[in-house]
Amino acid sequence: MSTARDREPLANLLDYEPELFMGATGSEVGGIVLLSTLLWLGLLTLVFLSIAVWVDVLSIAFAAIPCTVIATFCSSVFALKRLQKAKMNRPDGYFQIVMKLKWQGIATRLGRKPHFETYVGTWGLDRNDL
Repeated sequence: MSTARDREPLANLLDYEPELFMGATGSEVGGIVLLSTLLWLGLLTLVFLSIAVWVDVLSIAFAAIPCTVIATFCSSVFALKRLQKAKMNRPDGYFQIVMKLKWQGIATRLGRKPHFETYVGTWGLDRNDL
């Protein structure tokens, strides 16, 4: 007789995102690339625009676009390698839970109700509690 586990062997994997690139999930890759793009686009546009105004040739400012692409790629690969090292020997979903717990700590300081129980210690059932 087959059990539910035999019929649906991948049912426990439905809750987890698959790893896409260097051990990172799609949302992690997207977040790193988005953050890197915003950082480098703003920084390099400001630098190249100030150089273009200083030299009085505004076409130099367009060099920020290919430099942004290269810097975004390099910094994303570097950040993903760091994330890959950090995720080594950790269970699936570990960092998502850590980030939710850190956000809960910030939210409780602001007066919001906590969503997770953060008790540290041993739990027990005693007959004295009745």
